[in-house]
Amino acid sequence: MASTAKAIEQAAPATPVDQNLWWESFVLLLDNLESAPPSTYGSPSLAKKLRNNRSWFLGSLSRFKPPNASSREALNAQEISFGQRRLRVKPEFRDIALRVSASLNLDEIQSYILVDRTMDPQIFPLDQREPEILYSVQIQYYLERQCLLKCVRWIFMNALYLENQSHGTENIREEALLLVKDGLEIKFLAILNDLSQATHLHRMDVDLMKLWVEEVLIESNLVLDTFFLVYYENFSGCKGAQWKGLCTLFKGMISGEHIGELAESSEGQTSFYHAKVQLALLLIETLDLENLLRMVHDNIPFRNGSKFSLTDIQEMDALVSSIIPLETAEAGPLTLSWGVFLSLLISLPEKEEYCPVLAIDIPGYIQNANVCGSFIYLMEVLQGDLMLNSEGPVSGYLSVLKTFISAFVTCFEIIDQSEGNISDLILEILCKIYRGEESLCKQFWDRDSFIDQPIRSFLYSLETEFPYNTSVMCLLSALCEGPWPAECVFNFLSSMTFITSPYEVSNGCREWSSDMIIIAPCHLPVEGFDLLSIPCGSQGQIVRIINDNTALVRWKVSYSSITVLLLILAQDFHSKNCEDVSLALDLLYRMCHFSRRICFTLMEIHHSSILQFSQSNGDADTTLRMDLVKVICSLASRLVRQGDCAKVMALCINILGEMLKCSPSYVAELTLRTSIFGRESVGLLSGSWILSGGLAKMVLEECEHNVKLCSLTIAVLDFSKQLVEIGSENDLLSSLLIFALQYVLVNHENWNYKYGSDRWKVSLKVFELIKSYITTSKDSSKLSSLLRELLFCDSSVHSMLTRVICIKSKTLESLCTSRLCDSREVESLLHCIHSALDAVSSILMDLIKGTGADIATLVNSLLTPSAKSVPVITATASLISFFPDDDVQVSAARLLSRLCSISPTVQQYSSENIFNVLDDAQLQELSTSMHKIIIDGETKSEELLTSVMNLLTSAAYFQPAFFMSIFSPLEELATSDGTQPTRTGLLKSLLQYLDKSDDLYERSPRLLLCVLNVLRALWKGNIQYVQILENTRKYPSFWKVSSFPKVELASESSPPEGNPDDNDGLLRKSYRYRCEAVMLDIIARDIFLHKDILGDVEATNNLLTSESSGSLKAFQPKDVSGWFVRHHLENYASLFSSCRFPAERVHSAKMEGVLLFVRMMGKISSGDHGSLSLSLIQQILSVSKKLKNHPGFLSLLEQYAVRRYSQETDVSVLVLSDLYYHMKGELEGRDTAPGPFKEVFQFLLEVDPFKKYTCRRDGDTWQSEDDNYMFDLARLRKELGLDLWEHGSWKSCKPQAETVLSLMHLANSEKFLAYSKKSSLGALTSLLSVCMKYMEKTKPKAASFLDGISEEFLQTSIEQLSQCIQSSRDAPSFAMSPSEEPLQFLSIQVELLLSLFKSLSIIGSRVQLLPIYILLFKTSDIALRRLSDCIQSEISQNATKFSLTLLLTVLESIHRIFVVKLKSDDEQYTEVSLLSLGLLPILCKYAENSMLSDLSLAAIDLIVKGPVLTSTSWLPVLQNHLHLQLIIHNLSTKDRLTSIHVIPSFLLTLARLKGGAQMLYKADFFQCLKTLISLSEDLGSIWCLAVAFTESMIVSLGDDSSCSDLVTAAIRYFYPGSDSMMYGHLSLPSISSNDDRSKKKPRTQKARTSLTALKGTEQALMLTCRLAKYHRLWMLEMREKNSELRERMIHMLAFISKTSQPPLFCPPTLKEEYFDHEKPSYIGSILGWFSSSVNRSRFSDTVAIHMYRIAFHLLEFLCIQATTAAKRAEEVGYVDPQLFPELPMPEILHGIQDQSIGIVTEICAGDKTRGEIEIESQQLCRLLLRILERTLYLEICVSQVCGIRPIMARTEDFSKEIRLLAKAADARPFLKPSIESLAQILPLLPSKISL
Repeated sequence: MASTAKAIEQAAPATPVDQNLWWESFVLLLDNLESAPPSTYGSPSLAKKLRNNRSWFLGSLSRFKPPNASSREALNAQEISFGQRRLRVKPEFRDIALRVSASLNLDEIQSYILVDRTMDPQIFPLDQREPEILYSVQIQYYLERQCLLKCVRWIFMNALYLENQSHGTENIREEALLLVKDGLEIKFLAILNDLSQATHLHRMDVDLMKLWVEEVLIESNLVLDTFFLVYYENFSGCKGAQWKGLCTLFKGMISGEHIGELAESSEGQTSFYHAKVQLALLLIETLDLENLLRMVHDNIPFRNGSKFSLTDIQEMDALVSSIIPLETAEAGPLTLSWGVFLSLLISLPEKEEYCPVLAIDIPGYIQNANVCGSFIYLMEVLQGDLMLNSEGPVSGYLSVLKTFISAFVTCFEIIDQSEGNISDLILEILCKIYRGEESLCKQFWDRDSFIDQPIRSFLYSLETEFPYNTSVMCLLSALCEGPWPAECVFNFLSSMTFITSPYEVSNGCREWSSDMIIIAPCHLPVEGFDLLSIPCGSQGQIVRIINDNTALVRWKVSYSSITVLLLILAQDFHSKNCEDVSLALDLLYRMCHFSRRICFTLMEIHHSSILQFSQSNGDADTTLRMDLVKVICSLASRLVRQGDCAKVMALCINILGEMLKCSPSYVAELTLRTSIFGRESVGLLSGSWILSGGLAKMVLEECEHNVKLCSLTIAVLDFSKQLVEIGSENDLLSSLLIFALQYVLVNHENWNYKYGSDRWKVSLKVFELIKSYITTSKDSSKLSSLLRELLFCDSSVHSMLTRVICIKSKTLESLCTSRLCDSREVESLLHCIHSALDAVSSILMDLIKGTGADIATLVNSLLTPSAKSVPVITATASLISFFPDDDVQVSAARLLSRLCSISPTVQQYSSENIFNVLDDAQLQELSTSMHKIIIDGETKSEELLTSVMNLLTSAAYFQPAFFMSIFSPLEELATSDGTQPTRTGLLKSLLQYLDKSDDLYERSPRLLLCVLNVLRALWKGNIQYVQILENTRKYPSFWKVSSFPKVELASESSPPEGNPDDNDGLLRKSYRYRCEAVMLDIIARDIFLHKDILGDVEATNNLLTSESSGSLKAFQPKDVSGWFVRHHLENYASLFSSCRFPAERVHSAKMEGVLLFVRMMGKISSGDHGSLSLSLIQQILSVSKKLKNHPGFLSLLEQYAVRRYSQETDVSVLVLSDLYYHMKGELEGRDTAPGPFKEVFQFLLEVDPFKKYTCRRDGDTWQSEDDNYMFDLARLRKELGLDLWEHGSWKSCKPQAETVLSLMHLANSEKFLAYSKKSSLGALTSLLSVCMKYMEKTKPKAASFLDGISEEFLQTSIEQLSQCIQSSRDAPSFAMSPSEEPLQFLSIQVELLLSLFKSLSIIGSRVQLLPIYILLFKTSDIALRRLSDCIQSEISQNATKFSLTLLLTVLESIHRIFVVKLKSDDEQYTEVSLLSLGLLPILCKYAENSMLSDLSLAAIDLIVKGPVLTSTSWLPVLQNHLHLQLIIHNLSTKDRLTSIHVIPSFLLTLARLKGGAQMLYKADFFQCLKTLISLSEDLGSIWCLAVAFTESMIVSLGDDSSCSDLVTAAIRYFYPGSDSMMYGHLSLPSISSNDDRSKKKPRTQKARTSLTALKGTEQALMLTCRLAKYHRLWMLEMREKNSELRERMIHMLAFISKTSQPPLFCPPTLKEEYFDHEKPSYIGSILGWFSSSVNRSRFSDTVAIHMYRIAFHLLEFLCIQATTAAKRAEEVGYVDPQLFPELPMPEILHGIQDQSIGIVTEICAGDKTRGEIEIESQQLCRLLLRILERTLYLEICVSQVCGIRPIMARTEDFSKEIRLLAKAADARPFLKPSIESLAQILPLLPSKISL
């Protein structure tokens, strides 16, 4: 039903009303106009906005209509229409609108529009009281009216701006001209008259009337501003009628017939006062005095130039005459200007044309104007808020006053006026007019400006009495606004080569007159200047007669007024000359401030030729030394001692600050020496501020009484900041900084201020000082530690830092709109908040490097809610919503981002509770504001948008709970019409940037990168953002960007040589590559998320059926392969070849930098420090000290001294000069011969003196993983003071410095581009790695991934990338750049090469890929050779590891091919052989590195085991290059035990060769083995390895003399006693039983062992057998243990021989064993030990084989023992049974024999269809036959020694079995040798069996 009713309402016709009643919000329009940058003024959208509102601009306030019946009736309708626009009438708003209409006398429809726009249910609940609602609507009404008037004013102000700035568009100016053409003047005059009347006040209550009066006066101010702009800028000329209308209105204002008289509040009265001043200035302007002056100047008659007719003038005169009787101060300037107007008028030629004017009493006007009172009133105006704090055309008003003063001076001889203070008043007025107005000052010094000619004459009149009268300095100081005016003032003073001084005449001077010329009869002193005099015979001109005996004479001298100005400061300071000193200092300060050339000139004035000529001419004392720095320091020192005159002291410090910029070292040295700020004995670690007593007294007095707006405190803070910026580190700076923090910052809010803005100015200076110190100070200095301790740990400092920023945006907005707040104070507060936010952000950034305690203290202060009324997080989040000031928003977003990132470093602030201080409303406000910033990104500054994006990224990384609270609302917050954005809209607004990704990619890739960084942070958060990720995947444009990356990765060519102008293009390319990298990273993380974390591989595959289904979609490997196919793969191949570190460019920049550095060293050595900062000078001195101790430099000094090249100059200066030219020749292509110069040059390159001027490129985007170090050009330029070099002695060096900075700038751009390419390759490598990992898990599905990747592409990519690496083989990249940057590129290239190779190996044929493998082998070889020359570091080791891994992988593939197809005469075989042999020395070098030894030795092992090299070729190389002792030492250290299974493989390879065994023996390897066993936690494994090593070495050494020593040592170590590990391994397997221990079940008992134990037993037996062969040594060491050992072995053999024993319990224990346990059996037998396992498997077969191997070694040992005994018996001639060793019983041997014969027969006589027996079975058969052979040998021994006769049954059975064996073996050729050997021993048996 509800929907039906709604449909009916929509279908009902709307009631039409006058469409002129509708207006678009002017509040929003004004905001758009004021926030639009000037570059968009000519845009069509802006022109359309102005055009659509033109009728309202023209009608202005008159478009707001009074109530009428038709509008009232229309409100009864459900909907009303304004042409095409419709508005639904809400019943609940109708009554409110009617009451608003009655109270405001406003049309009912317009009242309803106001109510509808004002009444937001979220802000004004409907149950709110009616007065509050009415008041809100009324305020909104007046806000709309005033914004409308401001829009009109904006048009005229910016029409002028556009014309002056020549922006190439006339849209705004045309709009202004159209408004004037359509009658804007008449309409606005009518509006002014309407506003001046109170027609409906009787219907208002008292409160509304007060509000109405205040608002009307504000509107009057705005209308008058627009009126003034129309006439001032000549958009229209004021006719007589308009002038009379305005004058009548003015008369009403000053006569009390204006609504302004009803104003009661101070704000209303101020507005009324401003209106009267504005109207008076408007009337003066419209008199067109400037035109009259031009007419007088050009002698133009009245009829040809005046815009007023004679009748108009007469009527205007009558109107002005009627104002005179009012006798008000406001009327004085108008009356006086009218008199001036008439005076100029009668000065025109052809006076007969205006005879009636001549009859007017012009002097009467002047007299009635009360000239002094008029000027006093103008002074009040100039000092008032209208001129100091107005948004209106202040410069225009000042220009009008200037023109008026100029006209007045033209008309009247002011000097001769009886009122002597008129000249002083005009001087003060002119100073107020010109000070701060550069454009007016330029006009003054422009000789073609006839308007300023009278004022210039006034200046000349003041100049004639200087220095007797110093008032000229005041005017010159005001005229010194801007660089060019400052130059003009300086030139003016320099041309003043006259000095005016009283001249006493003893006989009187009554007969003298002005302008008389006199001659000085003798040397005359100059009053007040002890060091100046007037030489005898000097010519002088009398200025005026002072008294009967004294005349004021202007003498011609040889020095200028600049010298006099400095001497004023050099005289003893006392209260009488305080004003003169203040004026002189102010003039000097302003000249130095606006012109650095003047500052340099003044600092060098003691070297000027004029001063030297004056001294030689006698005009100045010969002892005079005019050093401005010393003069100022001396004056400041005297002021400090007196402790008075803070104003003068502030000027001194300001001048020192300006000179500090020009010559930091000299000024800082003198300042410290004179102890202006404190004693030199103050310690850095004192922790207190100790300023000099006088200075402290002045500061304290100024703080208490607010003398000169805290100028001294601000001057001290500014000077402190400059000391910080120049790198000063001394007690002076320590005192100043501690003073700023512990006194000023903590106490300044309690000081007395005349203006509230001054308090915030002081705060601002302190915050700027903190920020400057944090960003420029050195972490290692003591001062830095002290100040950081204050900043990080002082709670009072924290309190003041946070107090400023703990303010909400709504509070700020109310301050901005409140009439009770001074706009200057609010503006200063905003600047202060902005600076405080930045300061705290800088501290937090610096704090990350600090200690945990520091972090805890400061972060606790920032994050503790109870410490302040508004928590820092709450305030910072709120300030992001303060849209009136973008700077505050940017700083707030940065600080909040810092808080997000730093909070996890403090344990007590977890991710879950840090942002709990924000309630739902605050989170909603933040989310809404961020939504607005992002959605309106095109109209906002990119910096604001970027900072918000970075905030989101930081929150996603470090504060997931806070991030989710922004993106996931707790409840639905959208309004019914959906216009109110919700938190869910934040994600949508972010994703909308993907819709325009094409445009952003071309226009602003940096912004696109910020958006993608946010998305990457979501994927890094993976599972915790899964809901947001789902919504992101549903967004169509996301798939477009993800599936089709737009970056064209073609090879990018860098800009032409020496052309760094294409920096923007390089930056755009760089950001595009980074966008690509981020997108690839997102793809890789998405695959990882769904394959490894969510584990929904199959489920995800099912969800890929439809993109539009809205299901959760993930990237699949087939998606990635499809991306490979669709994308331009050849572009990637090109990218591989272009991705390299720009070492040549960086090296070129560094070489030029070193050349400049040498030149600066020469300058410094000669005592010329120029404008270099103290920190740079310190760096130069440090490098110079190292250089002078260099042997090459010392050699050069010795040579120059011997040859006497330098007599007066320091020899080192001459050496540096010659070094400079040698280096310059090197750069120009002329080689320097080897020698000292070459060595010194190379030394400087290695030192890299500008290395400290590098910085990370961050802050603009989220790059937390990057270490992109660039040249810090801003810092370097600042510390060089390069902008000042053209003014001093370093001018000739400036082009060279600019070249260096230009090269560094270009190197930065190319480095950033290279790093961006590297990040793209890194992301591609990661993606391939993830996909390869997925392929390994799902090998059957691997083809689906590789479907779209062609083998050709992979080969091409590998070739290109290999070519890139190989091409840099001969490039001096690493030598040029000793930094690790090139290594990063090599590392990522090799890593990617490895990934591409693995992909290629899957889909390509190995044999066909052999050329690619060899290419990769070469590439690995080159990379390893390059890396071998580098200094080892983490980055170089990482690159080496990738290179070694690639080498190992390639070698394995190559060896597999050669094993299958081995051709030693093949070219490829030869090439691989040579490469392998050549690489061995490099690998030997890497083997010495403990971190790389595993991989390098594995590579060596693979090479020496491979099929391409023989031991005769590689063994000599290892003997010469492999430091085996170091490798063995590394192996024995405890931290290498984890890789104990990697190195032994190689060492075993060595041990199996005689030469290798000799190497191991010489390296005392056996001792290392013993140490290794003692340290190992895995004793069993290490012991087995030691046994294997020992056995191999003994075998290899053979008959070498060292073998016996090794055998002896091995026997002693491995056989110490029966409790040793050797005896443990030579024992029977342990017997274990089930849990049921009942004796009734003995059959359940099993022999328990493991495969590892069996292998250990086998290794022990092998070593025992090997040692037993050395009978003499064995018997010598084992005489008492030999029998026991034999018994153990016989028992073990008996255990193996039994077939009826309980099954052996040998379960799998290792991962590989479990895998084998699942595989089927591979031995075709079920006899013997192969039947011991119930579940036969590959593992059980392996166990059985090891049992037989053990049996073989047992038999081997017994055979060795028996053989030795037999030989001994043969030697003595008889067998002694007592001396013969124990031998196994025949039953034991028969059991072994039966098992061997049965298994071999079963295998050989098995199913003939199986074909060839497998290799494993063949090896088993051979082993068993060898076992059989040894059992037979032992049986022969037993029978002969013991006399045991054969049993017939056994003989028959054995004979039958052996013949079956022989028959089965006949069909198996591989057994023929074994059968033949067996046939030889059978006849020796007692049974005489034969085959």
